[in-house]
Amino acid sequence: MLPEFVRRTALLSVVAVAAATATGCSSFYTRSTSGGTTYTRFDDRINDALSEVFEACTEPLDIEPFMTEIDLVGACTTADTASANADLLVALLTANGPIPLSSPVEDDLLHEVTTVSGFPWPMQNCEVDFTVDIDLARLRLLNLETEWRTHSSQPSMHIDFDFNSPTHVVDVLLDANVRCPSAINDATLQAALDLVLPNDRIEIDLVGMDLDLDVMLAVSRGRLTGTLDTQLNITDVDVHNVIVDIANVLSITEAEIMGAFGLTFADLEAQIEPELDVSLGDLADTVADTLMSSVPAGHTVTGVSIVSVGGVNNLRIASR
Repeated sequence: MLPEFVRRTALLSVVAVAAATATGCSSFYTRSTSGGTTYTRFDDRINDALSEVFEACTEPLDIEPFMTEIDLVGACTTADTASANADLLVALLTANGPIPLSSPVEDDLLHEVTTVSGFPWPMQNCEVDFTVDIDLARLRLLNLETEWRTHSSQPSMHIDFDFNSPTHVVDVLLDANVRCPSAINDATLQAALDLVLPNDRIEIDLVGMDLDLDVMLAVSRGRLTGTLDTQLNITDVDVHNVIVDIANVLSITEAEIMGAFGLTFADLEAQIEPELDVSLGDLADTVADTLMSSVPAGHTVTGVSIVSVGGVNNLRIASR
């Protein structure tokens, strides 16, 4: 369920791009014709406008449980933005109103029972079943940036969110059930764990997160198509004191217990990224269809590429 709230979050930037390009097209691209081919070129104006509006009106964007809509503008007006393009984007977003979510943001992210064993003597034959409940606390998004770039050898719209470091993102509730062949060991180990297990949820901080979305563009049957590549990079996970205490009771390392709970950054990335590629699939279609709307009516697309103009990446769509 973790990818669902990330999916809704990432869609916000695409909604803004779609609104800007579809409704205020001429402000964000230039068009020229040469040898019977028309070139529609998007420079960095839309990217700069998005970053300016996000910084002036939205940042930080908090995604919290039970939210039903996102307001990217709030009380912001064109008086809060400096450039004409950002003013246009504020006007477009204000006219559209808050962005509704398909359903409220859910707080329950994961419920799992994991068994930990392999303890040293005298508990070598014991097993501990941990019930792990992970809830979303808050996802605070900062520094929205978009750019045109080449990614995996294809022209791409790159959408980037940065996160605080460290950031309290999830809460974890733990419960333990000890199973030992020896009744004495069973009672001893259970009592030791009960002393360190919290009565309430513990905060887990993720460190140095970065969410990168690339909508890679191609041409098929005269139309733009898009495919999505998602990368969630997490530098580390803060080890909470409770985790340290549990590891000490079991005489195993903190890394081992974090791995058993699925709380290492490598675990989180490996679990989230493949699912994001599936759940965010509509992002690619949205971007491709929106860019397609800028192509002159009746034209078919013959190419799409990244070109450098004055040292700045532009997206160029060729059509006839």
